[in-house]
Amino acid sequence: MARPKARSTNLTHEQKRLICLHARQFPKTTQAQLGQWAKEQFSLDYVPSQAAMSYMLKKRAQFELVSGEGRDYKKLRTVKCPEVDSALANWFLYCQARRLKLPGDL
Repeated sequence: MARPKARSTNLTHEQKRLICLHARQFPKTTQAQLGQWAKEQFSLDYVPSQAAMSYMLKKRAQFELVSGEGRDYKKLRTVKCPEVDSALANWFLYCQARRLKLPGDL
């Protein structure tokens, strides 16, 4: 009988930020030790790979600057067209102020 495939999960930006801060506080820590620390700290089912730690440390500035709202996200998404995003937000607030029902899930 085949073993069920283990399901991997991505770290949130907050977790990546904390890993980067830990690496900054303890600069002599190896990437493998950092992965083990992350597993224990965040109660993960797996130890993040050395390659994942290397990637996080390479992109350290990006993860340390994530705002409070985006920290729980697993992917960074940038707005491609800020004008459309702003117009959509204004339309949504307009409908909400007028108590209009909007179709579909929002």
